[in-house]
Amino acid sequence: MGIYHALCRSAIVIWIWTGFSALGTVYHSDGSAASVQGLHNQLLNGDTITLPAGTFTWNRQVHITKNITLKGAGQNSTIVVDNVPKSGGLPGSILILCNNITGNLRITNFKIQGQAHDTEGWNKGTISISGTTQSLRVDNIYFDRPGTGAVVIENGVGVVDHCYFNEPNSQMGVITHAGNWGGVPYGDGSYDEATNLGSGRAVFIEDCIFIGNGLGGNGATDGYWGGRYVFRHNLVLDNNAGNHGTETPRPRGTRSFEIYQNTFLAANSFMDKAIYIRGGTGVIWGNSFHGADNGTPTGYKNAIAFDYFRSFQNSSYWGQANGSSAWDGNTDQFGYPALDQPGRGVCLDAVRGVQPINQRTGTAAWPRNKAEPVYIWSNDWVPVPNNPGRYISILQPQIRLGRDVINNVNTPMPGYVPYTYPHPLVNDSQPTPTTSTPIVTPTPSATGTPTSIATATASATTTPEHTPRPHPSHAPAP
Repeated sequence: MGIYHALCRSAIVIWIWTGFSALGTVYHSDGSAASVQGLHNQLLNGDTITLPAGTFTWNRQVHITKNITLKGAGQNSTIVVDNVPKSGGLPGSILILCNNITGNLRITNFKIQGQAHDTEGWNKGTISISGTTQSLRVDNIYFDRPGTGAVVIENGVGVVDHCYFNEPNSQMGVITHAGNWGGVPYGDGSYDEATNLGSGRAVFIEDCIFIGNGLGGNGATDGYWGGRYVFRHNLVLDNNAGNHGTETPRPRGTRSFEIYQNTFLAANSFMDKAIYIRGGTGVIWGNSFHGADNGTPTGYKNAIAFDYFRSFQNSSYWGQANGSSAWDGNTDQFGYPALDQPGRGVCLDAVRGVQPINQRTGTAAWPRNKAEPVYIWSNDWVPVPNNPGRYISILQPQIRLGRDVINNVNTPMPGYVPYTYPHPLVNDSQPTPTTSTPIVTPTPSATGTPTSIATATASATTTPEHTPRPHPSHAPAP
């Protein structure tokens, strides 16, 4: 049986014009994981699979390896219940696993409710995307108490936008890795490449809502393995944001971050910090950090905190930052400048290997991280009443305010221009099929295969002025 006949047995085929410039095909699943997987296995790059209205429990994974769109009928219309077992942290524990994505991937317009729970803290992701794609988009997804971390993105570039993360059950929001950046493992490739703040070379998280439980620890963001992320124009309720550094395991820490024009509101809780950075470099500007602002002990004790775990932990790969590790600059008894610490950026020397080796020296040696201070400006922080804290909290001696972290008061980082907002992929819409769209009814003699959408990466430019941020409601509805 030909592909056309096989697909038409379980789907209505619709030819539509999309935001790209060629014809593509829409296939309607019945909402089950088996139906979605069966369609995916036979369709072409550029096609779309729809999910109908209704509630569907998925006990098995959907594995996507093609550049497609998976689209529901609305966040409150299409509900996927995630009952894929999470124990053991295996790849099969991920609800929607997207591997080797090279082009336009979009997952949009439905709700995911957690049922099976990750009780071991693997955080492999409810949706996990990996590949070399420069045009991934996850949008208008409502994550309702997901059983594990909501979104994990490995190496790809694109945007997570207009999503709702209801996570009072202490699960992470968006986790960014670059563990195979440029084809180099462990995040080493990301440290080979220039920082490029203000460019599109990152995962953008924008116009989302993150609801936590006021405890911290599993925040709206996390990053590792050389990850690069931009967190902007979001509303964070009783939660925080941050990233890992280069610590005890082999993988490198977060490479870069841009955190700006977000509202952090802990109106129902007392949290130690709003932003927690343990490695890498970037900018933090234009954010607000508030509690209830009514005299009660709510809010963030510290607005922004910087830490470095190798200050007090010994790694079998990197040693401890105490002046004795070959991986640090060792100009003082704290190892300064320490490997990949906050305020350090691109490495002049490449590092490679399971047991890491500096490729210039052929030994374990300081890879000469360039000094790239973190710049902070124009944030609005209201301290917690009767609980003195700091606007910028420095937690380890390797990090020094005025050297590694610059409080630039109300002046932007010299030369920095933020990337286009909204992200160009947000404007590259794909219209929803309407009743006026012609439905092609197959006949027994039909043998042709549907034409796929020509893939294209959105063209992006920077703008000299940042678009003003709307102030979201403090009591949002999904």
